[in-house]
Amino acid sequence: MMKIIINNDIIGVLEYHKKLFNYKNIILFPSIGNKEIKPMMTLNPETEFSFVQTGELGWLNFHSEIITQENLNKGSIVNNFFIHFDLDILIPVREGKECFGFLGLVASRKKPNQVELNINLIIVKFLANYWKNQHLLLRSQVTTKILHSMFNEITSLLEISRAVESGNDLQSILDFIMEECMKIMKAEAASLMLMVNDNIELEFRVALGPKGKDVKPYRLPVGKGIAGWVAEQGKPLLIPDAYKDDRFNPEFDKKSGFKTNSIICVPMNYKNKIIGILQVLNRKDGTIFQNSDLRIFSIFASQAALAIENSRLFFSVLEKEILEKDLSVAAEIQRLVIPLKLPEIEGIITKGTYLPSKDVGGDIYGIFPINENETIFCIGDVSGKGVPGALLVSTLHATLKAYLEFTSDIKSIVTRLNQLILEISTKDKYITFFIAHYNRVTSELSYINAGHNPPYWLQREQPAEKLRSNGIAIGVTPYEYKTTEIKIKPDDLFVLYTDGLVEAWDERKKAFGDKKLHTIVNLHNEFNCTLLHDLIIQYANLHTSGVAKADDFALLVLQIK
Repeated sequence: MMKIIINNDIIGVLEYHKKLFNYKNIILFPSIGNKEIKPMMTLNPETEFSFVQTGELGWLNFHSEIITQENLNKGSIVNNFFIHFDLDILIPVREGKECFGFLGLVASRKKPNQVELNINLIIVKFLANYWKNQHLLLRSQVTTKILHSMFNEITSLLEISRAVESGNDLQSILDFIMEECMKIMKAEAASLMLMVNDNIELEFRVALGPKGKDVKPYRLPVGKGIAGWVAEQGKPLLIPDAYKDDRFNPEFDKKSGFKTNSIICVPMNYKNKIIGILQVLNRKDGTIFQNSDLRIFSIFASQAALAIENSRLFFSVLEKEILEKDLSVAAEIQRLVIPLKLPEIEGIITKGTYLPSKDVGGDIYGIFPINENETIFCIGDVSGKGVPGALLVSTLHATLKAYLEFTSDIKSIVTRLNQLILEISTKDKYITFFIAHYNRVTSELSYINAGHNPPYWLQREQPAEKLRSNGIAIGVTPYEYKTTEIKIKPDDLFVLYTDGLVEAWDERKKAFGDKKLHTIVNLHNEFNCTLLHDLIIQYANLHTSGVAKADDFALLVLQIK
């Protein structure tokens, strides 16, 4: 039986879980072995006592379902076990056929809802994966170490990206990249070689390690040695034992006294062209390099290639290329977030349009059916353009969909979104956001307008009404949002839009304006969702005819039938 380690990560997760659902206690039990069952961990020290089996409980190790106290037969050994520890729920912690133990919850006889059960299963999956990693990698706290290593790798890559964009001279950037390589790869030596002389030779430009100074003046013919082979073939190499590889040239080792053991050598590619080679020698801990080392080193190689080309190209040309790439990425992100086709929902007619400007922005809209009677719809606009804005939109969209898997409470959703955006974005980034929850049975619509352009609510024989802001934009400051409820009737229309519509310029730089939009909405008396949508787009296009849009805009029109 493998040793299960309970560390601060697990305790922290379970303590938060206990507070989240107001549990009286959470207990971790080992898989059932001998007659005495003692908790591995409890959040209430008073329950650190053992249970002595009076019957057979070993079958629990093969059980995969959640066990609740209310489903047990009175007088059974399992029921006695539950009573002994005052348990309400027992969940096996499993990975495939392997049972690591059990998560016991003392919930004061409170019956869990589906969201609570789903989160409990996520916690159990986390524990199973955590302990499975311990077992596979044969070292304690492996997940923490792996995450720490990943964090260091990402940090180094971000630092390299900043160095590449800094405009410093090429040699300084290459020295910095290789120093980062040495730290992340935990290597004794590292070198960087560039293609020279019409790509028939490799020139050492950076050589770090105990004999690095002896390497710099050298040139190596393409095709000779490990680096020469990689330059010729364009394929990365991971060599556990250099002296057992026929491509290895031991001449430098003989001259310098350095002993090469394990090698990783990768090509630097830029636009399908090999411009040089990166190489690291010998891990400092004496072990050989692994495939995971090869992957991260290949990423460093791509960063080094970019640095080299950055210095070779005119700054204006490179800046244009990066900008075009960023806009392409932002446009692709925006395309994935904005739905190509809105879902068909019984009792609701919808039509939406997203019109991008030349500079991709951060508009978003969506409709999310919760069940046959409940629907969520929303629209939002992120401050800023390009990749940062598009990424923030993508984060908002993905997080919103995740929250909707567990709740349709828009107050809770917007509060959590606000906390998330505050944590991950800079002070100049915020999101104006409107979200509404429609209940078909009660004909009620509750909404939160977090600083967004007020949508229009159209009712027959009444002037259009604006659903004005009842909260501040997301990502500005911690805030307690409140919902506003309205009663709606058949044929009611809702017009949601972003500020790119009312701020669209004509050739005289006159904005389309709220007044014109208000007039169009008020004059529409046919109560036809598609017609109203098309009229707004038609008038907007007439207004901006021949003028490039300064900002993108989104329009979403809904009608309750």
